[in-house]
Amino acid sequence: MLVPSVIGIILVTVVTVGGDFASVTLVNNGYDGIVVAINPAVPEDETLINNIRNMFTRASPTLFTATKKRAYFRNINILVPKTWTNGSYQTAVGLTYRKADVIIAPPNPVRGDNPYVRQTGACGEPGTHMHLTPGWVNDPREFLYGPTDKVIVHEWAHLRWGVFDEYATGNHKRHYLDSNNVLQATRCPLSMRGVNREYVAPFNLNQTCIINETTLLPASDTCYFILGIEQPRGLKTSMMSYSHLSSVLEFCHSDPNDPVNQHNTEADNEQNAKCNLRSTWDVITSTSDFSGGSNPPNPTLTNLAPTFRVVRVAASRRFMLVLDVSGSMSGNRLLMMRQSAGDFISTSLPDGDKVGIVQFHSSADLMMEIVQISSQLDRVAIATGIPTIAGGPTCIGCGIQAAMNEMERHDANETCGNIIVLTDGQENQRPYVNEVSQSAIQKNCVVNAILFTTTANRDLVDLVVATGGQWFFAQERNLKRLMGSFAAIAADNDGDVRNLVSTILYKQYVFAAGQSRTGRVIIDSTVGINTTFKFSYQTQPPTVVLTSPTRCLHYSLPIPLPGTCVGHPLANTDTTLKFVEFVIPGRATIGTWNYSITSMYIDTVSVSVTSKTVGNVQPIVVLTRTRSTSNIVLGPVVIEATVTRGDPGQPVLNLTVVAVIETPESTEQRLQLLDNGGNSDTTSNDGVYSAMFFNFTSRGRYSIQVEVNGSLSNSGDTTFTSNAPLIFGVRFPNGTVVGNPEAGESHPNAGGTGDGGFTRVTTGGALEFAGEVTPPEFDTFAPIQINDLTATQEDPNDVTSGIRLSFTAPGDDMDSGTATSYKVCYTFGDPTHLSTNFDGNICRTLPVQPQVANTRESFIIQSPDTTGMTGSIRY
Repeated sequence: MLVPSVIGIILVTVVTVGGDFASVTLVNNGYDGIVVAINPAVPEDETLINNIRNMFTRASPTLFTATKKRAYFRNINILVPKTWTNGSYQTAVGLTYRKADVIIAPPNPVRGDNPYVRQTGACGEPGTHMHLTPGWVNDPREFLYGPTDKVIVHEWAHLRWGVFDEYATGNHKRHYLDSNNVLQATRCPLSMRGVNREYVAPFNLNQTCIINETTLLPASDTCYFILGIEQPRGLKTSMMSYSHLSSVLEFCHSDPNDPVNQHNTEADNEQNAKCNLRSTWDVITSTSDFSGGSNPPNPTLTNLAPTFRVVRVAASRRFMLVLDVSGSMSGNRLLMMRQSAGDFISTSLPDGDKVGIVQFHSSADLMMEIVQISSQLDRVAIATGIPTIAGGPTCIGCGIQAAMNEMERHDANETCGNIIVLTDGQENQRPYVNEVSQSAIQKNCVVNAILFTTTANRDLVDLVVATGGQWFFAQERNLKRLMGSFAAIAADNDGDVRNLVSTILYKQYVFAAGQSRTGRVIIDSTVGINTTFKFSYQTQPPTVVLTSPTRCLHYSLPIPLPGTCVGHPLANTDTTLKFVEFVIPGRATIGTWNYSITSMYIDTVSVSVTSKTVGNVQPIVVLTRTRSTSNIVLGPVVIEATVTRGDPGQPVLNLTVVAVIETPESTEQRLQLLDNGGNSDTTSNDGVYSAMFFNFTSRGRYSIQVEVNGSLSNSGDTTFTSNAPLIFGVRFPNGTVVGNPEAGESHPNAGGTGDGGFTRVTTGGALEFAGEVTPPEFDTFAPIQINDLTATQEDPNDVTSGIRLSFTAPGDDMDSGTATSYKVCYTFGDPTHLSTNFDGNICRTLPVQPQVANTRESFIIQSPDTTGMTGSIRY
């Protein structure tokens, strides 16, 4: 593998993949469809809404100037929580907190009030969301963060175009030696003027930085570059560097005809490291917003003020189950559908939601009118509407139409709501899906689909995408995938995690007659309310013994037995939906619960354990996604899972995170996701666990579930993402340097909260692979590019001591297996030559056997020949 790298600079391939911007468009220079969502934990505040309007109104012309008259904010939706009742709000249609572009939420414990973007992908890949706090929106403290409009544009560039900071962040240093061995502050452009000063809290900047005579760099990590008020004539960049300067209006570019504003390729910053030394403007203009002549400059635009629409999350949600009972659904498929739909009604939906049931075959039948859930009795009553008999053709369009009719009958003034279609076959009876799709779209229905089939029902998948729903895939043998799919659809997307229902365990056992199986599950300190152990079977009820951490027993048998817990018998055996269930009263005891299952029959038993968050506790939140513009992929795709305490919350570190991918052949592949900052994972210790999946076995659909286990004590306080640059001080024309008394404040350190182990399981949706499957004997995939190289002289006082290279090992195929060899190239000249003409430099193949992928490599190579060179040498 050829890995282009140079000391102090990481060179990576630029890859543009999808983000969460399906709803945002840039047409005729205006951004439409932007969603700014307010977290339910934020108290109702009309001033907050007004300040959101004001800051984006100010930012719009600033964005227009920064993009050289190419883009501005035209239409913005402000989504307020359902708990906000004092204002006059329209009900939101098709907008959710979870898919918002900007969230207004309480401070992240690690970031404080700093504005930031959750940015987990490669150069040019959009971020997931921008996080602003109510404290910052209502009091932006421009003396600390700079003008509000510029902060918004700076963060929008992270979010929309996937560019990175040009000042020092993360492991990047505030100072470096340039190609002339001159000490420079990390910045862009290089022409930006200032002085280096030691920052002594609270705001003393009188001391000049001390320089280490060996490294020629500042001796301490408290040496800061303090910008001067006077800057070079014509300085206009860069919005990704020190944007608070009054003259800074644009992004650094690569035009040599404007050297004052030209990109600084030598600076030790994240933009150079992740974007192959490219300028931010080069990356921005390469995105779909502007490439190919899209949205050219339009100097005639004068009205740049955005329009705003304030809408509220619906007070309650409506669901219609649309269940397939055609002939192919008979037997075990019908039972699995009944069990998973019953679990959706009994466990997944919170009180207050409304649900009805439709079945379809050659036509559609309303099995249960829409009922609002307010008690366990309601859940039991609704479950009686789950179909029991299968037979006939398949008319999916009939089912969707019947669901829309029931929504309208129930309340014609209410938004259509969620339709969940579960089907196993290709439709063969009119009306077809494409004949009712337009009506579903016009009525603002959100259509979701759970598919038993591997390739059929393309029109249904298209309708799901068009209405902003989710689609899932499950094989007939796997009840846990069906239950997980329903649970994912039921998850409330309004951002309120205070009542989060977490899945602690999904497991499936196959029994021979008379066989017993055992297992265990941890109930951790963040959960314990309405804890439910459910054992779903196919033949006859098994005997289940549940042992609490206090060693008392819950039996599935109702007879008096020794050692039973208070409240025995708790077990509910439902022979219609075929499950044995224990609902622990009050708060379940924290610790390890053990279970024993004995079946006297050949059977399959699925175990699920769910539990609700304890009040006033930050829950474990697991969010999964694939870095792809579509659920239909032609090649490798990155799967990632973000694990935090709360949302927004601090990252949870040092976990074992595994994506379990089910293939069209009903086999499972286990892929470990890592938070090591190497290979597919772009940043270490940020709570985002990632890996590349490429082992597609055939064309068809693949489902993803993610399993997480680890310790609550590993909640981190790492700086996991870039934040707005703080103004530490200013240098006046007379040479006086004045510090900022606010810049030295520390943000809350909430690291290490909680203790004990925990587990979580979440369903991450599905993919359809439509590419070419490569036979195993062909070596198609190259090793993944190294993105975390560091290089240091082994002995700073001995130029012959060698160079220590450290990085995460790539694999033979992407980030899997073992590479064959390493080749290193270096230059004493322009480092851009390493990315433009790798082999045209000084190169050698290393006598080092690569380790298995994702292992940390660290070894010494021979120092470059510096014969005849004097002074400090940069290579």
